[in-house]
Amino acid sequence: MRKLIPLFSLVFITACANELYPVSSPYFRIPEGSQLYLRQTLTIAPENGRVTLQNGKIVTGSKLDHYYPHCWFVSWVISPTETVIVPDQFIVTASMKYERHVVRQTPLRFAGADYSYRTVMDAGPVAIEYFTELMIHSDKQPNLRQFICSHWEDPSDAKHLTVAEINRTLGDIAELKPLVK
Repeated sequence: MRKLIPLFSLVFITACANELYPVSSPYFRIPEGSQLYLRQTLTIAPENGRVTLQNGKIVTGSKLDHYYPHCWFVSWVISPTETVIVPDQFIVTASMKYERHVVRQTPLRFAGADYSYRTVMDAGPVAIEYFTELMIHSDKQPNLRQFICSHWEDPSDAKHLTVAEINRTLGDIAELKPLVK
């Protein structure tokens, strides 16, 4: 019986792990049953599978700043015409947080005082990209199945986005309301 106590303690602690972090924490995991409200109509460009939001606006291409929080809705159907996403309530069916190292593929080259170039090989990641990925569901729009937010951070001071940071990124376009027990 005494041998089972540590096992039961471990199961109990991990089962309540999300309860250890408040909604304001970057370690808070968005629970199933949370709601994502889309308040404005969005349009996915032809031959594209997503629409990206940053600072409460739709951004594309070079206007996206990866170092600042940005979120995107993912359509599982890529259409040759525009795809319209209408205002809706999406239910979160699963969530995860993960990281990816962003590494410069070519060496950095610096100009010297003698007009020659010096090459410096990168010894590590330039940044870490932090992701919050939500699997979402709506009966009205079944092809929208993912909502992802990310940003790049310096490896020495990196963290995941909080719910408040995600909502600031969405502005008036959408709102994430986590299910808090």
